[in-house]
Amino acid sequence: MFEETVLLGPARSSVGVFTPASGAGAEQSDLAVLCLNAGLVHHVGPHRMHVLLARALAARGIHCLRLDQSGIGDSAVRADDTPVEEIPVREIEEAISELESRGCHRFILFGICSGAVTAAKAVLGNSKIAGIVMVNTGADPNADVDPQYAAQFYLKSSARNPRAWKNLFTGRVRILKLVKTLAAAAVQLLRLRFRAGASLETGLGQVIREFENQGTSVLMVASDRHAQFFELYRKTLDKLENDYFKILSYPDTDHLFASLTAQRQLIEQVCLWSEAVVNRGARDAG
Repeated sequence: MFEETVLLGPARSSVGVFTPASGAGAEQSDLAVLCLNAGLVHHVGPHRMHVLLARALAARGIHCLRLDQSGIGDSAVRADDTPVEEIPVREIEEAISELESRGCHRFILFGICSGAVTAAKAVLGNSKIAGIVMVNTGADPNADVDPQYAAQFYLKSSARNPRAWKNLFTGRVRILKLVKTLAAAAVQLLRLRFRAGASLETGLGQVIREFENQGTSVLMVASDRHAQFFELYRKTLDKLENDYFKILSYPDTDHLFASLTAQRQLIEQVCLWSEAVVNRGARDAG
């Protein structure tokens, strides 16, 4: 497997690792996947997921660039006067420019957690981006404003865990916080049941239509508490799925996919979905 270190940006201070397509159709491939940093994890990705994903994509004829954004991993802190809030999107554009010089014309952004948020900011208005994979983006599962997350974790995970019950009866659990969390979740759930499905369908549906109108496919992936929260609104989300919007849920997998089995499953699904994006682009061009 051939891989190359590339320097990006006007100062060549950002670093990426490029894995060119090597499988069937590699010579005709014009699609590249950009893997963005998950928080402060450098270009290998959480538990080397980006490495495994890049090589799996390359074997299927899809290029991949694992990007370190400014101040993360091998990339230096950006020294120009670009406003801080604009740097992530600017660096994605610079990475796309580099890939265009290598014959790529369509792109997929892959981001986990904060990387997914960065990808979402970069995609709208950029018709070059054919797809976006967002893994565990959205509200903080531990935030007080979303007690359903914690309640779902308690009820679906801890309730089946003997160690959790041992902690409860040996005084290692903050019972008052547990009761408050479950009570708040119950009240909020009753209140939201009458409007959350409709508001979620309207709000998320509007975003999906914006992506679809510019020809961008969306793969939304949720695990752990995010997936448990998604299950509250599964019927609503199912109604939103179409050729341009798909949801994958891994409720029994942790936030960063430490399980090798779960990693393999996710990588396979991302590869299949990326191939579908390639085929859709070929049909549209024809």
